[in-house]
Amino acid sequence: MYFSVSDMTGSRKTNPHVAIIGGGISGLATAYYLDKFSRRYDCDVSYTLLESSDRFGGKILTESSDGFIFEGGPDSFVTHKQWALNLCSEIGLKDRLVSVDEEHRKFHIVNHDEMVEIPSGLRLGIPTEVIPFLQSRLLTLPAKVRFLLDLIIPRKRNDNDESVAALIRRRFGNDALDNFYAPLFAGIYAANPERLSVHACYLRLSEMEKEYGSLIRGARAHRRRAGAEDSVRHRSVFMSLEGGMTEMITFLTDNLAGELRTNTLVNGVVPTDSGFTVSVDSNGVAEEVTAGAVVLATPSFVTAEIVESLSRPLADALRTIRHVSSGTVCVGFERSDLKCDTGLTGTGFIVPPREPRLISGCTFVSNKFGNRAPKSKFLMRAFVGGDGRQNQYEVDDADLLDQVLRDLGDLTGIDAAPVITRIFRWPQGNPQYDVGHLGRISAISEILKEFPGIHVTGCAISGVGIPDCIRNGVKTAEQICKRIKIDRQ
Repeated sequence: MYFSVSDMTGSRKTNPHVAIIGGGISGLATAYYLDKFSRRYDCDVSYTLLESSDRFGGKILTESSDGFIFEGGPDSFVTHKQWALNLCSEIGLKDRLVSVDEEHRKFHIVNHDEMVEIPSGLRLGIPTEVIPFLQSRLLTLPAKVRFLLDLIIPRKRNDNDESVAALIRRRFGNDALDNFYAPLFAGIYAANPERLSVHACYLRLSEMEKEYGSLIRGARAHRRRAGAEDSVRHRSVFMSLEGGMTEMITFLTDNLAGELRTNTLVNGVVPTDSGFTVSVDSNGVAEEVTAGAVVLATPSFVTAEIVESLSRPLADALRTIRHVSSGTVCVGFERSDLKCDTGLTGTGFIVPPREPRLISGCTFVSNKFGNRAPKSKFLMRAFVGGDGRQNQYEVDDADLLDQVLRDLGDLTGIDAAPVITRIFRWPQGNPQYDVGHLGRISAISEILKEFPGIHVTGCAISGVGIPDCIRNGVKTAEQICKRIKIDRQ
């Protein structure tokens, strides 16, 4: 549903304008690739990017103070999904990329108040090397025997979606789930593994079981197939930018061709004969933005409010996606005050839900990326909240900081007072990919067929990581530009 205008000769040509609602990485990536694909498809697209807050970037937020670089949201992106790397190269950030310090690659899981190193040789979280796994103190001997029964347990008989917990419990047993996989697989989603969808989040594991009858055999085969690729792959699974992840946001906003507006609240979208009218409140002033296409890159519950008057079924479908709150607590110390070097090795640790702790994990930022703090200081990031931990997130800042420091002291031996702190809160900031998530997304897609020109994207739809959000922006922008080119022919 793109609008057309008549030129001086009376012939008709497509001349679309796109309204992009939401200035996080999904909306910004859509805008960037609209610029790129409009040149490729020669469709002269224009756009207005509308952001309700006073800044762009969404959960990508970097702050700097006294030589420290604080990340309120993601501090890096995975490299096996190429979209973030591609974007950094395209916008001139390739030379700004930094990888995890080789010296501090190892990671830990808390096991009864003790930090235990995760064994080497994992592929998609599954051991491919027997000896490191058998030597690990994460599982008891009976639990290891149960784990290895994966090699002979029959494969699942149907393709129905199930929870991550159900898959791991069935293949590896309860102890493996509680001590290892609950924090390992659920951490990135701030999720409860009993509700987290395998098909939406870890489809590869389901496919490995179906093909090989065993996750262990499947992981080994996957490692063999990926060997040649790994030999030329980037030196780190995770990469960041020298000045923090906000560099990506700054480079994008400085180079986008469209109109970018902050402090602009979108109240609704109404279809018209020529496209859509987007009602906005810009610094207290009511306005309208006309567009031939609308991209909704906001959290699904916000998108639901915006499209309520357009389609009640669409709004209701969007509301079926749950969100939970989480927070990041950054604390910096004088290195000379730390007497616990043995507790500060590797890049950090994760905490299983069964452990009586407020924090769900912690990154040793100074180990992970050496330039994030002065050499004489040591910076850490602790994580709170998530599904099942909402009450812990909701305490006030003073109590939250006290409890975080208490947990860090118990687990790492730190007994010094921090020299600097930052607390970042993300209310309803984490979409939950519950079992059946792909069915919910399919239902949303079916309803959207009734509204050509309306596009819904963002981390609640298909992938919560930065690369996935960028990929969705690529797909959305190309779909719009292809449609415009077809309309002009």
